[in-house]
Amino acid sequence: MASFPTKDSLLNNYFIIAVAYLLTNLVRLGVSVANKATMIACLATWNTIYPLASTSATSTAANVKDKNIAKAALKQILRTILVIYSLVY
Repeated sequence: MASFPTKDSLLNNYFIIAVAYLLTNLVRLGVSVANKATMIACLATWNTIYPLASTSATSTAANVKDKNIAKAALKQILRTILVIYSLVY
């Protein structure tokens, strides 16, 4: 199973780098269109909610809950892609 950084700021950086790498290498890695679409949608959701949950002025219980849901979804699709395409070492 893929392990991810535990601190949200580091995880955010990981998400940005991992998704960029996967998008650059979709064809070579054979990532399916469905997994690509899910990954992009999950990253877009994360990019929307993460700043809201991380800023003291906008961090509410609802935003933190939404951030945790977005984080879990993005981790899940990345795990799926990494396991399917044997990118986990």
